[in-house]
Amino acid sequence: MTAALTRRLEKLEAGRRDEYHARWQAGIDRLLLSMDRAHVTLLQDWMHEHCGGLTLHRLPGETWYTLLDRLRPPALVRAVWILMYEYMGTGAPVALPPNVAEVYLSDADAVPASPCDRCAYLMPTQSRLRPDGTYRHVGRYLGACPVCGLDNHPNEEMTG
Repeated sequence: MTAALTRRLEKLEAGRRDEYHARWQAGIDRLLLSMDRAHVTLLQDWMHEHCGGLTLHRLPGETWYTLLDRLRPPALVRAVWILMYEYMGTGAPVALPPNVAEVYLSDADAVPASPCDRCAYLMPTQSRLRPDGTYRHVGRYLGACPVCGLDNHPNEEMTG
C-alpha cells in the first residue's frame, strides 16, 4: 500500500472515530441530563469502583452477555449500558428520568427491553438474560413512555 493511500485511510478512520465519539458524547449527555443527580452519582461511583473509571472496557472476544456476567452491574448501571448500546446501534432514544430509574433501583431483574410502540424507547421489563443474549420476560412495567408519553398498554393495570 502506498504512503498516500495509507494517509487517506487513516484520515477516513479518524473521521469515523470522531463521529462515533461525538455521537456517544451526545447520547451520554442526553441520558445524564435526564437523570436525578443522586442516580448519576450512583452510576459513576459504581463505574469508578468496578471499571476503574467511566469507560467500559470489553475484553477481546467478549460478548455483552459475558461482559454482564463478568461485571454483574446493578440494574441501574446495566440499564444505562443497554440504553447507550441501543442508542449507538439503532438510534433508540436515551433517557432515565427518576421514576424510571427507581424501577431499576427497586428490581434487580429490571432490564430495558420493551420498545415503546411510538418512539422505540426501551421501557423496563422484569427479565432474565439468557446465554444467547435474548431475554426471558417475567413481567413488564406499565405506564406512559417517558420520552414520547405514549401509554403502550392502556388496557392493563399498573404492575410496577
